[in-house]
Amino acid sequence: MGQRGLGIVAWGLGLGLFFSGCQETQHRTRSSDVALRYLPACAPEVLDQITVEALGDFPTGDDTIVSFDARAGRGTVSSLPAEARLFRMGLSTPTYTGAAIAPAVEGAGSSPALVLPSGIACAVPALSPPPFDAAALAIPDFGPLLVAGGVDAAQGASNQLVDIRVEDAQVERLPEGLFVPRAGACAANAGRVGSTQEIWILGGAPSLVPGTLALNSLERFDPATRQISGLGRLQTPRVHARALSLPDGSVLLAGGERSVGAGPLGTIERVAPGTAEGETLSAALPWVGPLDALSWRDDGVVVLAGQVGDEPRLALLEPSSQQVASVPAPAATWDPSLVVSLPGARLALFETQPDASTGERETTGRLWLVLPDGTQLALSRWLSSFAGLAQARALALDDGRILLTGSRMGSFTARVIDPGRADVRVRALQALPIQLLPRADGSVLMLADGALAVLREGARTRYDNPGGTLLADDTADTSVLALDAPERFRREGLGLVSTAALARFDVTVLRYEDVRIDVRARGPSELLLRRADGAQVAISLGTEESGPVLCKLASDPERSVRIERRGPRVHIRTGLAERSCELAGLEGPIALAVRALEPDVHIDALEVTRF
Repeated sequence: MGQRGLGIVAWGLGLGLFFSGCQETQHRTRSSDVALRYLPACAPEVLDQITVEALGDFPTGDDTIVSFDARAGRGTVSSLPAEARLFRMGLSTPTYTGAAIAPAVEGAGSSPALVLPSGIACAVPALSPPPFDAAALAIPDFGPLLVAGGVDAAQGASNQLVDIRVEDAQVERLPEGLFVPRAGACAANAGRVGSTQEIWILGGAPSLVPGTLALNSLERFDPATRQISGLGRLQTPRVHARALSLPDGSVLLAGGERSVGAGPLGTIERVAPGTAEGETLSAALPWVGPLDALSWRDDGVVVLAGQVGDEPRLALLEPSSQQVASVPAPAATWDPSLVVSLPGARLALFETQPDASTGERETTGRLWLVLPDGTQLALSRWLSSFAGLAQARALALDDGRILLTGSRMGSFTARVIDPGRADVRVRALQALPIQLLPRADGSVLMLADGALAVLREGARTRYDNPGGTLLADDTADTSVLALDAPERFRREGLGLVSTAALARFDVTVLRYEDVRIDVRARGPSELLLRRADGAQVAISLGTEESGPVLCKLASDPERSVRIERRGPRVHIRTGLAERSCELAGLEGPIALAVRALEPDVHIDALEVTRF
């Protein structure tokens, strides 16, 4: 039976394949060649088992025939769905577990997939990368790191274009550089023309000498031809600005300076992919000061963070309406450059304080979460601490965790923070990252002076639906829990029990069309689906009616409900009786919440999966 979603092909193989350096093994499908690559410090000695998942939106088939010739050291995977978008591979030995993710490539092309063990920062060997300082950096989907511009030996702007292929551990200076030397420019993936993604290098200045006027142009780099394919124009000259790729292919540009060392700009402009011409938005930064972070939440709202003097500021921008609004933030001191957007439209802020001896700002070990309704939760009861990190950098991981790097007591370290489980995992680093860049395969590229390393903490992809996270609020009693909302539940076993009527928690934002939601509750409760236009649809659990949508469901002894969303329609089924109805008009992202109508309602299970 074919259905859209996740098709899995898996097998175990007793192989005697030896790997070293960047040696590769080919796996062929009807649509792709996948070449597995390894970094020497993180390669297995003998490969025992491979598991392959074909990911994407396609009808799954029954053919899963696989053949391998261990003597030749090569393998052929046949009958995988030609419509697959990604392949996720797990590789294991008795002492090694690694994962790789690669795209499906049509034709005779080969796609390299970097195998990485979980939780180890793998150094990229024998590299002499160009200086990253003052250069624009970007990574196209499953492509090499592009380093554009920067400062040359004479401290003037450079026109270099350099490709760094991590899988091959190679650095290549492209023969044709930028049209205009640029220092202090920014870069963003943007401008999809057909199936080709461009990288735009925006703004910058001819040098970083104070008073040098900024540039008002952008250059369009085509990863397919590895050349600059054209120019574009900005409404405002900018150096040291911040750029953000938006889902529609346009680029948002904000902050920066009109000339090197001048006062910060407050204007925001959007560059359309078709014209590569900037358009100034009616919205502007709601403060007079620098912009330290620019990101977007999974509900489509853009997050801006900056500061005025020593006071951090936070704001949200709605791109469609061009409305910007300041957001109340914690009264504690937090670093605006460390703001991270998490699933469920949540924001994470790291509290900081000055070191007693050096005065350098460092993390305190307390994390603040700002929820979609503005509620602030303080989290500091961790199984391990991330306090005392200076020169910190932060990045959201695909599974809702946070990667935090920095220096502590003379050593370099990373922390992987899971707010839902109060878990902090420690990772050793050989160099201090100056920038963290997410890769399309879910790993993180860590850039340091003269060195690169790659870290994988999981193997999630955009075809995996995120789940909710349970958060303990430090500002309340230790027995009180909040799950992404101000209303309260208490923990009982592995479930939740409401402590008040109408207690509610927001679980996640359903960004995918085809998802399945399973809920089991004891007592009157509701699932709340909020449409993109703000309208709320209530579906009751344990009662006869489903709220204002004229959809009635008979309850069953287990009070379980399954909701399946297919495009703009939602199919609802309750219990063993198989009674069901359908809802329409649920296009776009849908926010999911659960609400207990009375005290002592037990939420025993809630699961969101994609099919």
